[in-house]
Amino acid sequence: MMRLLLIAILIAGCDDTQARPASSSPASDAAPAASVASTMRLEQVGDFRNPVYLTAPTGDPRLFIVEQAGRIRIVKNGAALATPFLDIADRVKSGGEQGLLSMAFHPDYRTNGQFFVNFTDKVGDTHVERFTVSRANPDVADESSSK
Repeated sequence: MMRLLLIAILIAGCDDTQARPASSSPASDAAPAASVASTMRLEQVGDFRNPVYLTAPTGDPRLFIVEQAGRIRIVKNGAALATPFLDIADRVKSGGEQGLLSMAFHPDYRTNGQFFVNFTDKVGDTHVERFTVSRANPDVADESSSK
C-alpha cells in the first residue's frame, strides 16, 4: 500500500533565480523565501492505494484523491474519510496506464452536484462518465447516477 503525504505546495519550482527580476538582488529576496520555507510542513492525512490525481471543487475545503484502482477518497478536516466518495473498482481495469485516472467538477458543482470521471473499463476501453453527488450525503456520490 502506498502512503501519500499531502503537502500544501506554496511555491512551484523552488529555484527562485528564474523568477527574480533583473533589478532584484539575491540579498533582498532571501528573507521572503526563508519565511515561506519555514511555514511549510508535512502532515499525514491517510493511506491511499496508487493515488494518481488530487483536486477540489472551487470554494470547497475538501480534497478529492483519485486512486487508480477505482476509488475516489475525500480528505476532510485534515483526515481521510473511511467511506469512499465513489467506488467503481468493479468496473475498472487498473495497472500501468489504465485505471481510474482523473475527475473534474462541473462548473456549477455547488448547485448541480455533477462531476466527471475518466477510467479504463475491464475490456480496456476508455470512458468519461458523469456522476452526481448523493442528496443524502455530500461526501458520497450516487453510483447509480452514471451517464
